This record gives sequence, C-alpha cells and structure tokens, in this order.
Amino acid sequence: MCFSASASFLAGGGLILGGVAMRRYRPIAAHEQMFAATPFFFGIQQLSESLVWLGVSGSVPESVQSIAIYFFSFMAFVFWPIYIPCSMTRYQRPGAARFSVPLQWTGLAIGLYYLWCFTVYSDLRLVVSCGADDCGSLAYVFSLPYLDSAINYFYLAVVTLPFFLSTNVRIRWLVGSGFLVSFGLATLISVPDAFPSVWCFFAALMSLSIFFSLASKESVRPGPAG
Repeated sequence: MCFSASASFLAGGGLILGGVAMRRYRPIAAHEQMFAATPFFFGIQQLSESLVWLGVSGSVPESVQSIAIYFFSFMAFVFWPIYIPCSMTRYQRPGAARFSVPLQWTGLAIGLYYLWCFTVYSDLRLVVSCGADDCGSLAYVFSLPYLDSAINYFYLAVVTLPFFLSTNVRIRWLVGSGFLVSFGLATLISVPDAFPSVWCFFAALMSLSIFFSLASKESVRPGPAG
C-alpha cells in the first residue's frame, strides 16, 4: 500500500496549505467557517498519523507516538461524527438546517460512545500490518461492548448524509459523493481493523472537494435546493 509517514505528512501539509489558500482566494462568511475548516482539521489529523508512522520506525519517542495514537483516534472516532453534522447545520439556512439536527444528536452520541470505549471500557492498541518488504496499514484497536459493527452504519450516516441534505448542489454532488467514494475505496483495499485509518486518509483527500464547492467568490448563504 502507499500509506506511510511521508504520505500522511504530504496529505496533511497539502490540506493545511490548501485551507490557507482558500481563505486568501475569497472571504469566508460566518456561516461557512466550520464547513470551510474541514480540510484543515483533516490535515492536522493526517499529520498526527505521520507521527504514528514515525513511531513505528522508531524515529520519534514512544511517548510522542502514544499521544499521536490517541489524538488520531479522537479525531477519527469522536471529532468527525460530531463536527460534520454541526458544520452543515451551521452552513444551512435556518429552515433547511432542521433536517441536520437529528444527525447532530446522533453524531454526539456516537462520538461519546467511542470516546468511552477507548478511554474507559478498553485499552487502545496500535496494530501494524506488515508484509515482507514494508508495513502497509495501521489499525487502532479497541473493544465495542454493545453495538459492535452496527455502529459503523450510523457513523457512515452522520458523516455523509449532512452533505446530501445541503441546499448547495455542489456540496451534495462533490463533497457528499466524494466521501462515499472514499468509503468504497477504503472498503475495497483495507482489512476491517485498518479501515478507519485507510478511510480517513481517502476522506482527507476527498475533502479537497470542499475547496471547489466554495470556489465562487460570492459569499452568500445557499439558496433553495436545485
């Protein structure tokens, strides 16, 4: 696989620089701020995984790798199911935003459940999948006491449906479809335990579509669904 410290570092740095460039290209309105910051946070997450990879090779201290493992896991399992519905609720017109509110509460419940799982209920372990020549994927492993695999479908819903509920056509078809494509790619090429790491990598790349969805220099609140 192409996953490595350098791949995560390049993806993270590119997304952060892209976020800065986007803000220089056009003003970001108040209702767009959270949504526009999504690639930046994906960039931070990918930089943290580059530290996890460096820990695997022994290039950073174990304590630094441990912090990076927990930070990446927090972003992947807790931050995104809460942040994405909230950002899209903030982006929408007040009337349209009501459809995102149930997803907000569901995302909050999912995030808090995952946080409890890997901080209280069980230990969080890093499992590295290695072949004959190199190591290809990372798995952040912890126990799920109740919902097991069923929660994956709820997670998928809260991080993709808010985009498809948007009144902005470009967000629906660029961002929403991009996240679904990243899910499909990760499903095809990863083993189950490594799926979160692989999906986050592809989702981070797909978040570049947010730049295109906000490419217009007119900073206006989205209109009726097209």
